[in-house]
Amino acid sequence: MSGFLPRPLCFLRNLPHLRAHILLAARPSKTILDFMDTDKAPRPWELLSETPVADCKVFKIVKRTLRHPDGRTGDFYVNRSADWVQVAALSDSGDPSDPFVLLVNQYRFGSARTSWEFPGGIVEAGEPPEAAAARELLEETGYSGGRPRLLASYSPNPALHENLAHFVVIENCRRVANPRWDSNEEIQSKLVRASGLWPMVKSGEIYHSIAINCAFFLEKFLAGGFGGNAGGGACR
Repeated sequence: MSGFLPRPLCFLRNLPHLRAHILLAARPSKTILDFMDTDKAPRPWELLSETPVADCKVFKIVKRTLRHPDGRTGDFYVNRSADWVQVAALSDSGDPSDPFVLLVNQYRFGSARTSWEFPGGIVEAGEPPEAAAARELLEETGYSGGRPRLLASYSPNPALHENLAHFVVIENCRRVANPRWDSNEEIQSKLVRASGLWPMVKSGEIYHSIAINCAFFLEKFLAGGFGGNAGGGACR
């Protein structure tokens, strides 16, 4: 049977190279497309157990054993942290479309370098993100302003983190007190035009991914993309 060809293809006996190409193309092949349905939504896994792994003061690591609906199981490690908040503290520049934005610069122990960011920190248990934003702004910079407005809440990394990051805008900010830093904090602050944020991202001065997200949200807010509604936000 090795030399068998269907009658319509018998003429290929004298064209060995063309015959080889046609037979190869007609041969069934097992590829990922043969058995994976990529149009179906993924199904949630069932939590079987959860085990503490490490307590690292500002976050904890837990191991979750999960089971998929098809029966397979796996162990997955999750960073458990309180929610975070970042605040865009805006100050009048004479141009409502391009106000001053307060940024802070501090040494980050993970990247082992300084980082320009929006003021922010951890949301305390039971504390609304708006209140946390006003508190962190005052503690880190000594600035205060009008009513905080929550624009967006989003996952910093849903693969590893279970918490949310919140983005709050506070307008009409001014210096009212001295900062109250934690024992390991040393914070530089400066006012920059909102239009100067993306050049700082491009130059690498702003490289914190959450700060870059906040620059995006602030740009949309200043362009009217959030409608000016307190507590609104595309990612909530």
